Amino acid sequence: GYTGMIDALANLQRSEEERAGLSQLLALDSAYVPAHRRFMDYHVRRGEFDSALIFSKMEVAAIPEDQAAIRRLGIIAYNTDSLDLSVEQFNTLIAIGDVNMTNHFFLGRIFMQQENYLYALLNFRKTVALADSLADGWLGMAQVYQALDSTAALERTYRQAALTVKEPNEKTRLYFSLGSLRERDGRIREAIEAFEQALEINPDHAPTLNYLGYMLIERNDRVSYAKGLVKRALEFSPNNGAYLDSYAWALYQEGDYRGSLDTLRRALEQIKSDPTVFDHIGDTFNKLNQPDSARVYWERALELDSANAEIQLKLDQ
Repeated sequence: GYTGMIDALANLQRSEEERAGLSQLLALDSAYVPAHRRFMDYHVRRGEFDSALIFSKMEVAAIPEDQAAIRRLGIIAYNTDSLDLSVEQFNTLIAIGDVNMTNHFFLGRIFMQQENYLYALLNFRKTVALADSLADGWLGMAQVYQALDSTAALERTYRQAALTVKEPNEKTRLYFSLGSLRERDGRIREAIEAFEQALEINPDHAPTLNYLGYMLIERNDRVSYAKGLVKRALEFSPNNGAYLDSYAWALYQEGDYRGSLDTLRRALEQIKSDPTVFDHIGDTFNKLNQPDSARVYWERALELDSANAEIQLKLDQ
């Protein structure tokens, strides 16, 4: 009865009542493993990984042979930066013959964080060997080659991945990643090509619509077209602060400073600690001949991004 009620409360998103029900369930039987798992899931859904880790450890202690429970503990430990504990779980799974690609993928991510690029690459290659139709392993390999400044290997990996990965959403992820990589390297024409390939596969992929749109808007290139891309992204996620900022910047480039300011204020409601939004508001106030207001927002942007020489120059001027 309790478990059914708790599941119903979870589906209804009645969080506090769900928590109370879980507490009652544990009070009735503190060794009841499904209660530990439900409490763990409850905390994971809320992003409370430190709390989830406690119940995940209890689950594994109660059922030490359960491979899924061990894997959950490895993933949750990773999300709490308990990397040694995470590595221990995935190595345990590999040692007992578990061939799930997740084991190698997370080991690759951990070794990448530790800048152990050789072991990161080995594990991402094993990820690809176990699931070459998914983008994850390929993107991990690309990340390693990027860190090693191995441009030829990086491009080769993306080419091989594009030929191997067939599922549209996975292929879209590949081209989106490639586009963002090329944009950061200043290879704008090639970045546009990759983003447009992503949109050919999935014209409704909001992150690509926004990234390509903002990239063009920032360069004052085909602003009307780029504004349309961002507008489509907002249709899928109307309260996304980054998308609102992009749209506001299109209005700014078109000279609609009042419209830009209104939209930037909406963006600020969603992302309150993004220096780019504060910087853009400062720029917009400056265009509206309100330098005192501009200074307030530029100073806040500089507090959040103290190394930004461009914002410092605006304040100095």
